[in-house]
Amino acid sequence: YNPMTGLTSVVTTEISKATAVQRALRAGNQGEAPGKCFRLCTKDSYDSLPQSSIPEMQRSELSQVVLQLKALGVENIMSFDWIAPPPAEAMIRALELLHALGALDADAKLTSPLGIQMAELPLHPMIGKALLASSEMKCVEEMLTIASVMTVDAPVWQQGRGRRLLERQKLKFSVAEGDHVTYLNIIKGFLESDRSSSWCQRRCLN
Repeated sequence: YNPMTGLTSVVTTEISKATAVQRALRAGNQGEAPGKCFRLCTKDSYDSLPQSSIPEMQRSELSQVVLQLKALGVENIMSFDWIAPPPAEAMIRALELLHALGALDADAKLTSPLGIQMAELPLHPMIGKALLASSEMKCVEEMLTIASVMTVDAPVWQQGRGRRLLERQKLKFSVAEGDHVTYLNIIKGFLESDRSSSWCQRRCLN
């Protein structure tokens, strides 16, 4: 997570020595006989690996964590006794986002009832705020559908079907409003097909 841009990206990095040792230990847990672990790298490369991986708290977006701590009564987030203190920039970005969503007031205190309601939802604050606002917008069912798709780790589209075929199928559901409405169109089509797995297969859907 980059707090300067507010974007999360998947980055391929080298493993740490601690992770490498943990994986080696698994080789001996597959049966009664001791196992062997072969490292496909040079000793110099292995020696240059970091001792441990960067803690997840220091590389993640923190708005949901901050919101939960506020709900638990932790007022001074910046001086909280973290096991692995996150970057100050990430903390500030989380506080700014929660304030913009209306979950925190100008004094960084949890608002009532909105902030309390958002903290009760096991969702990212942006999705939680959208769900709460959907009742006023008379689109609760649609927002629930979009939120459900966004909170599932599995990809919407099947992989390995060919780029051209995948692009053609995406065009059948894509709209100018963006991915969220595209997800809604996919789920609507799936329900109209009586939840047909063959319908999904033909359209490269997971």
